Amino acid sequence: MTETTYMNARIIARDYLCSKCRGPLIFEHLKSTNTLINCTIHCANSECKGEGFVTKAFVEARKQEALADFLDAYANLNEVLGISSGKTAEELIKELGF
Repeated sequence: MTETTYMNARIIARDYLCSKCRGPLIFEHLKSTNTLINCTIHCANSECKGEGFVTKAFVEARKQEALADFLDAYANLNEVLGISSGKTAEELIKELGF
C-alpha cells in the first residue's frame, strides 16, 4: 500500500499494475485530508499482498516475449516431433525409440 496525492494516484492506477499478481490497482481516499497525502494505492485483489508496481508497458512486453518464445518452441517441436505429420502417438513414440 502506497500513500500519495489524488492526481498521482490516478496516474499510477492508470499506468501501472501490481508487481506480484499483475492485477489492476485501485486508489482510495483517506479519511483525514489535513496533509497533501490523501489517497492510498493497492492491488484490487484483496488477497494479494503485493507491495510494488510495474508499468503496463513492461507487462505487455513480457507477454509478447513469452508469446514469441511459445511460437518458436511450438514450431521447433512441431518440426522435430512431427506433431502435424498425421502419425499416431504410438507411431511417434516408436520412432523415438520407446
